[in-house]
Amino acid sequence: MPAYKPRTQLVQSLIQITPWDRRHYIEDLMRLEQHLESPPSNFASGLARKNLSHAYPVETAALQRELHGNLVPLPVLYARLAAHHHDQQAAEAAEREQERVEEAQRYAQWIEGGGPPPFP
Repeated sequence: MPAYKPRTQLVQSLIQITPWDRRHYIEDLMRLEQHLESPPSNFASGLARKNLSHAYPVETAALQRELHGNLVPLPVLYARLAAHHHDQQAAEAAEREQERVEEAQRYAQWIEGGGPPPFP
């Protein structure tokens, strides 16, 4: 079976700058590219497309635009990816902080209710 050759400039350019240990990212983008080129033929294909689109929303939009003839300039794409990554990290940090606060409240209620303190 011949290897899949990327059809978009986006994937081709990302191959050149992505390190080997992040090759799964490129493999996912190549699968996403294949899924976006043709409609899903079965349920599993549709589910795979949905999962990849959800995992890489900025890349999905850029690939769709490029496949339909509207090339997204790479600096613009990189800025969008960086902003998306920053937003995602901020949301995860806020979620971790919320979990920490809730755990502290549960612990305080536990101690207040007469529960034993944790082992030293």
